[in-house]
Amino acid sequence: MLDVSYALEPFASHGAEVFVDPERAEISGWTDQHGGFSKIYGGMPIYFATRFSEPFTDWGVSKNNVRDEKGTYTGGLDIAAYAGFDGDANEVVAKVGISLISMEQARLNLESEVPDFDFDEARARTADAWRERLNDVTVWGGTEEERAVFASALYHLDVLPTSITETGKRYMGFDRQEHTAEGFTYYTDLSIWDTFRTYHPLMQLMRPSMNRDIIRSMIAMFDQGGSYPMWAQGIGETNVMIGTHCDTVIGEAVVKQLGGFDIAGVYEGLRQHATEPVTPAGRPGVEDWTTIGYVASDHDDQSVSRTLEYALNDYCLGKIAESLGENEDAEMFFDRAQNFRNLWDADLHYFRERRADGSLEYFDPEFSFFFHGYTEGNARHWRWFVPHDVPALVEMMGGADSFTAALEDYLNGPPRCPTRFCTISITGTATSPIFMPRISSTSSDARN
Repeated sequence: MLDVSYALEPFASHGAEVFVDPERAEISGWTDQHGGFSKIYGGMPIYFATRFSEPFTDWGVSKNNVRDEKGTYTGGLDIAAYAGFDGDANEVVAKVGISLISMEQARLNLESEVPDFDFDEARARTADAWRERLNDVTVWGGTEEERAVFASALYHLDVLPTSITETGKRYMGFDRQEHTAEGFTYYTDLSIWDTFRTYHPLMQLMRPSMNRDIIRSMIAMFDQGGSYPMWAQGIGETNVMIGTHCDTVIGEAVVKQLGGFDIAGVYEGLRQHATEPVTPAGRPGVEDWTTIGYVASDHDDQSVSRTLEYALNDYCLGKIAESLGENEDAEMFFDRAQNFRNLWDADLHYFRERRADGSLEYFDPEFSFFFHGYTEGNARHWRWFVPHDVPALVEMMGGADSFTAALEDYLNGPPRCPTRFCTISITGTATSPIFMPRISSTSSDARN
């Protein structure tokens, strides 16, 4: 049975169709999935074609759990199809082609990638492909267990992004039109806030051609969807997380002379994101950023983290502008890259929420968490986020000795409640998390 409407998230399918073709021993169809992320941009149709190695002796469809024996079509919100086989058939092999373009493209993908029903051969091809992939890096020394851990880590690098480049170099773009990836592989599922720090720098070293293809995919998303991605998923932009880290990824590629894309053309779009409102994945708070030099806490609930990340983003844009000879732009972006200073409390040595009128919010480093000025962390975590100007952070914290002592305390000190939620224990039983609400104060004294 093929449960066409099934999804991990209940009721995620907003429509589906299924077709049974007994003569071809094939079941095909599609489902329009509106999952946790894909629903943000209007859903993602997924097409499939499943073929079987043995002829059907029984088949049918069902809708709302009502079976239609020998039925060959149904559509709706709760549908499935089934096939039965001769009892003397001791083995049945099924192969499935999927596509984000069409059922016909799903058949093309199936025929080009799995031409036969030889399961062992398909498994061997897969093992060979992974073996070749993991040979990107040669490791020697250490223990067998350590080398296995390293190989597992290499394997995990390929969880995301996802190539949705199909047979014929076709892919579904953010404009929901079919396109051809000319000279590159089109990737999506770009969780850039999660990957700009470590994944892309590693790809720049290990797989520069893949990093180039990811950048070219970002460019295609801009051309076809209207903005550079923040968190691209499937065939749309989710606008999840913060920062415009295409600036960071592309800036690093430019500095390290990756090449293979139109830097001047890319820069024009990135500059637009940094200077004016852009949807769906621009910079929330860009008006504050370009006028008062920080994102105001009374305009945004992640204002500190956005300010710190925009400072890094602008530094990277400054490097791109510098490479293009856009010296006035480079000076502007490098100046704005110092805006992290505007939220620094020189007495407490923390970055703090500041309102548009310049006044400071109430502050507690332990309970200044997600949606209280910061993103997925608190003031203690974000205290260190000036990656483009570490010497400035050292100086602001009172010099190398003070900086080192604070860093060692952060890394080695006693556990602290790291969030706005604390789980307390009563007679050995953990209760539900306790919400710690914002405490507003017009005073600049952090302890009032």
